[in-house]
Amino acid sequence: MSKVAERFVKEFVVLFGFLNGIWIAIGVNPEAEVFKAFRLAVEALNPTPGLSILFTLVPVLITIATLFGAYSLGKWISIGAVLCGFIGGLLILINPIIAILFLFAGFGLGTLVVDG
Repeated sequence: MSKVAERFVKEFVVLFGFLNGIWIAIGVNPEAEVFKAFRLAVEALNPTPGLSILFTLVPVLITIATLFGAYSLGKWISIGAVLCGFIGGLLILINPIIAILFLFAGFGLGTLVVDG
């Protein structure tokens, strides 16, 4: 993968951390809402109790896979970059200036991962 593509992917991941922080700050979790709607539809078609466990485990597994993916891309610097983006998203309603600073810090750490 070229340096430009790597930088784009890693900054895109930081931006997703930022967006997740915004969703939590607003009080909505789109992933949970999608899984809830999908679970209700599947349970209406097949009311097997084992399916509810599956819909509980899948979001947890997705979160673990995301953290593992970020760690494998750039070790702890990558995790720090995503965390900076996430904190920026959480703070966007409280203090937008600090939130943007956290977002840029996340982008800076993501650039270190690419260049380092």
